[in-house]
Amino acid sequence: MNTSIDQLTNHRRIRKHRDLTLLLNILLFGGAKLMGLRPPHVWVLDLEDLGRNSEWVPQGFRAPLGPAIIDSLSAPAADQLEGVAPVQYDEVVVSDELRVPSDLDKSICLYEALSGLDREKFDRAAFWFSTSSHMWDISISASFAALAFAIESMTTGSNVHEVQCHACGSPIESGPTKLFKNFLAAYAPGASLARDRKDMYSLRSDVVHGEHLVELDREIPIVGAWTPPGFKELEQYRAMWQLTRTALRNWLKNRNLYLQQARKVCAYFQWISRGRPLWEADIDWAFAEQEFPA
Repeated sequence: MNTSIDQLTNHRRIRKHRDLTLLLNILLFGGAKLMGLRPPHVWVLDLEDLGRNSEWVPQGFRAPLGPAIIDSLSAPAADQLEGVAPVQYDEVVVSDELRVPSDLDKSICLYEALSGLDREKFDRAAFWFSTSSHMWDISISASFAALAFAIESMTTGSNVHEVQCHACGSPIESGPTKLFKNFLAAYAPGASLARDRKDMYSLRSDVVHGEHLVELDREIPIVGAWTPPGFKELEQYRAMWQLTRTALRNWLKNRNLYLQQARKVCAYFQWISRGRPLWEADIDWAFAEQEFPA
């Protein structure tokens, strides 16, 4: 197979474009869409065709965007995008103008600086987060599961351990379920209650193991009305989407800060559960490090 330098460069460009698009899908309000290598086919209707005939065509577009590979960097745009403070970014009223968080450049640099293993698991999480949006029109159940996969991608490599209570020696809940809940608790603090996280994981387990479909997948709504269970599941999906996005962004931007804060809270409550004895770092802090692994 003859591979020219331009072909190799273009392959690298496509791969980098995919990675950055998946990253921007997490960082930007409204997301960023990626044209996949296997575009779906859809029926289209040409309104200028008097016969109103439909055609089966691949989804996509073409535009005069210029050459894909150039020898030098393109010139900066004359008009810069408006930057919004990160804490206010999601609260900005939606308009026709594209706005970006003021720390967007920093976030991209942090992504590029990730180590091999961290980069690999973040890319997997970004893929599943994007897949969730693509699956929405097909199955809300699959879309919800994809969000759970995004979180679980970030906990792979963490030690699944058995923790024992120092007071009575009984085993304490651990494993993938605990890692899932604790990741959201650490990197999306205050955004959800422990009960909500438990309900989300229960729904995820039922869907993934084939024991449940969300109501909007298995029932046809009557004039847009849903039963209370169906409405609750839809709210769970929306909350899960926001939690996943928030947690991934916080992990990328300042994961050490969020991790230390979660460990401090965990160590404090562990100390209280032991009857508030003299502080013993090898017990309480070690417990917190096991509960919230790096």
